[in-house]
Amino acid sequence: IEHALELLETQGIKSLLEYFKRMKEASEKGKTKAVKRVMKDPRIETAFIKTYELAESGMEHPKLNELYKIIERQFKDFPKSKVIVFSNYRDTVGRIVEVLRGVAGCRPVGFYGQAGENGLSQKEQVKILQDFRELKYNCIVATSVGEEGLDIPAVDLVVFYEPVPSEIRAIQRRGRTGRQKSGRVVILIAKDTRDEAYFWVSKHKERRMKSLLKNMKNLYNQKRISEFN
Repeated sequence: IEHALELLETQGIKSLLEYFKRMKEASEKGKTKAVKRVMKDPRIETAFIKTYELAESGMEHPKLNELYKIIERQFKDFPKSKVIVFSNYRDTVGRIVEVLRGVAGCRPVGFYGQAGENGLSQKEQVKILQDFRELKYNCIVATSVGEEGLDIPAVDLVVFYEPVPSEIRAIQRRGRTGRQKSGRVVILIAKDTRDEAYFWVSKHKERRMKSLLKNMKNLYNQKRISEFN
């Protein structure tokens, strides 16, 4: 239930609908009693129906429209831009790619891990990155697989579709821009949702980490001075 609420607050109706569909499929296959019990709850059944109706009506999360405007402005002002949009969820990645195909000058592609029946193989991942370097694509929409360990070229704009509560992940995402020239980072936050909590958790953790590193550096310098004397 908590996961469903997070999807509703931070991702959107269509991501929530895909989650409900997977849960329903799992319950029909009888994978676990817990899933069957949850999906038979009248409140969940009502939520599933309502979610389906809202998705059919075309309702989207406000962040999706805001993202569209950000990317549209980026390619209008800087047509040769390279962009990365990060999202925590593969369903959201797919929806973002669909929407950004409507932005003039934007050639988006989804980038995610190998897990699942629709996962990208390592060969497919390498091909996407090569196409990105050659500007066949100029906008990668990635899950956490794009945060580290991959040779992704520096970009002009990084967008967090949602904040992450980890200071390490936030730093890794931001590090995809501004390597060789100035870049920009935008974080989308839905007001009065757990987006706000995740943003401030990450901020506080990063401040503590920087403070700790500064103290360690000072102690090291003091030790060197003492040894020199």
